[in-house]
Amino acid sequence: MHSAAVCSWIGLGTIMTLRIHMGNFLDCIKSREACISPAETTHRSITPGHLGYVSHTLGRRLTWDPQSERIVGDEKATRLLMANEVRDPWA
Repeated sequence: MHSAAVCSWIGLGTIMTLRIHMGNFLDCIKSREACISPAETTHRSITPGHLGYVSHTLGRRLTWDPQSERIVGDEKATRLLMANEVRDPWA
């Protein structure tokens, strides 16, 4: 059961959606079937959030090349974007 504070903050519908997606992901690890939310879709959907964080932190606009998935001409922004350790083959 979820606390009233948590449910009012993010909404019960969001909690149920998260549970469905997490459950599906775990089921697919076991069954080796495709997930309801493909990794490529999830990756693409979080990119604007990561770029927004970097832009806000640095206080400036960024130029993003979606083909190469790189910030153009801004080494400091690139370092901030890549500050978390990334494992191969994604590094």
